[in-house]
Amino acid sequence: MENGSEELSRQALLDEVVRQLPTAVIVVEAPTGRVLAANEQVRIIWRRPPIYSPDVQGYSAWEGFHPDGSPYLPEEWPIARSLRGEHVPREEIRIRRGDGSYGFIRVSSNPIRNGANDVVAAVAAFVDITDERREQDALTFLAEASAMTGETLEYEQTLQAVARLAIPRFADLGFVYLVDRDGELQRNIAAASSPELERKLDTLWARYPPATEAIRPLVESGESRLDRAVEASSWDYVPDPEQRRLLIDLGIRSSVTVPMRAFGRTYGVLIYALTREFRPYDEFDLLIAGEIGRRAASAVEKSQLFEAERDTRIRAERSARRLMHLQTLTAALSGAITVDGVLDAVMREIGRVVNAANVVLTVREDDELVLVRHEGIPDHIARQFHRIALDAPWPLARAARTALPVWLRNEEEAIALIPEMATIPRSGRAWAAIPLVLNGRSLGVIGFVFSEEHDFSEEERGFVLSVAGQCAIALERAMLFESERTSREEAERASRAKDEFLAILSHELRTPMTTVIGWADFLTMTNAENPELLGPLEALRNSAKAQARLVDDLLDVSRIIAGKLSITRIRTELTSIVRSAIETLRMSAEQKGVALVLELSEQPVPILGDPDRLRQIVTNLVVNGIKFTPAGGRVTVSVHDREGVAELVVSDTGEGISPEFLPHVFDRFLQGSVGDSRRHAGLGLGLSIVQHLVQRHEGTVRAESAGLGDGATFVVTLPKRA
Repeated sequence: MENGSEELSRQALLDEVVRQLPTAVIVVEAPTGRVLAANEQVRIIWRRPPIYSPDVQGYSAWEGFHPDGSPYLPEEWPIARSLRGEHVPREEIRIRRGDGSYGFIRVSSNPIRNGANDVVAAVAAFVDITDERREQDALTFLAEASAMTGETLEYEQTLQAVARLAIPRFADLGFVYLVDRDGELQRNIAAASSPELERKLDTLWARYPPATEAIRPLVESGESRLDRAVEASSWDYVPDPEQRRLLIDLGIRSSVTVPMRAFGRTYGVLIYALTREFRPYDEFDLLIAGEIGRRAASAVEKSQLFEAERDTRIRAERSARRLMHLQTLTAALSGAITVDGVLDAVMREIGRVVNAANVVLTVREDDELVLVRHEGIPDHIARQFHRIALDAPWPLARAARTALPVWLRNEEEAIALIPEMATIPRSGRAWAAIPLVLNGRSLGVIGFVFSEEHDFSEEERGFVLSVAGQCAIALERAMLFESERTSREEAERASRAKDEFLAILSHELRTPMTTVIGWADFLTMTNAENPELLGPLEALRNSAKAQARLVDDLLDVSRIIAGKLSITRIRTELTSIVRSAIETLRMSAEQKGVALVLELSEQPVPILGDPDRLRQIVTNLVVNGIKFTPAGGRVTVSVHDREGVAELVVSDTGEGISPEFLPHVFDRFLQGSVGDSRRHAGLGLGLSIVQHLVQRHEGTVRAESAGLGDGATFVVTLPKRA
């Protein structure tokens, strides 16, 4: 009877521990896989009560799916694998929830072993990452949409890209309506996810004019519209019954309509629709569609601007082609501040300036030329000559090597100067290679290929060299700008990454450390009569607590960065705080062979401060002294009652601090990158936390050291009253 009561008590304790965990947790017994406990978070995430499967085969009722859509077999679930001894970290699973919707969870599972190292149970912890996955997918999709709309400036191709960029990932149907010059809304293009839908669209569009009455107000207001459920009655505004029937036959179940608006102008309307049995669009989808609309508007605008600019250029070429293009190139180079901007400007104009059939642009990298832009060259030729050694015989390498232009008026002249040209496929009849030279140094080479023999007049040669000189100046300026910007961005990125790493790591580590300590305590309580197990459990608990202390430091620094570190100042006594803090550290000092000496005033030293944070200041300074003091050394802690302030002094006989490092001793993480200090444990956060806590108490802290090998002293002064 007592054994039964004890088992019930343990089960109640297990249920309570699992219930209070902040993440979803399922515990199963070995070897059957019977579910022993599941907390409320399981029900919240799965949107149904936990399924207490009697064995592993019962896990099939959990309805999980692999990335390819195939269902998880019972024995494939992480917790089932942990019953076989496997540790499964952070596995992402798509699940079907109780309300019929789908979500994603991130699961970690581990086996639980007894003193004989036999698996007696398994535990799985998981969190809901549905929103995280959806946001990640949305960002990826928007990035791909931006890339797709930016691939071309040709107007028709841009419209095709806009219509198709969301299919089938975001929609089954896409419609583009543009505002014409008279302000009327015109149907331009549509796209569908399947040939069957394409045929239905073709039939509808061939027979009937666009039904724009419902979307015309959106052009005027610039607002978006979400239709969660499109019913047959939604088409009642269409007067023609056959047209209405064809619209209904498309099977649209949900839709979003957004304006294509950029720079204060509405270019048209973009409609995306779903026809599949799937969740309806929601506000988040409307937000994504709005972002697509803005990108589409920008792409359409760029295409329209490109078309307009090209028409203007063609008209200008008829009267003064060379001069006009030179002015355009000069303006483009002046406005381009990046290397890509300069290269794009050069490629956009230089070929037309000299009327070449093909143009290549290379940039010098050490002893090679790298092909960065080309126009009119077959891809296989571009791949073959992507990198050209400077000692190669080809015209581009010759021009870069000598910093002199190469003019080849015909094939005979080319082969006479460079015999190797007879051995390669040639797409032209004349060639020129113009080095981009600045201060006697070649930055790259522009290459021209002419479809016919070409006689380079002195006037043309001078003109081309003048253009190349402008390109070289712009290219060097852009290189200098990008070098400076890259250095600045790397410095800023490193600073942001450090702070972000600090915040993320601290919060991510807190939960697993709490879980480890909780389970260690639980196993200690449930195995109090097993001395062989208590020792390892105590070691596990101590190690976890050591890690928890590191996490606490990280959390404090995270709070410092966020400005959320709290200080509660009350009347307290500094000497007693120091004495209690030292007693907790005496054992670790003795284990290392370091003497811990106290020189405390016999009289109380009253102070206005936060006792816990003051204890943290003392602990961090003393731990730092012990860490950097070798065996046989000494750490001395003293407290003095000065006039108006209390003074805490921690000195050691350890390694000391170099003069170069002394100004940076309170910087975060600096321990990890200075000298050989990584032979000491820790993250380099303790002293930075000390400095912040002292400053929050309106006090000061300073470090003193005569140099390496001469020990170090830290002096903290704290006001005795507010």
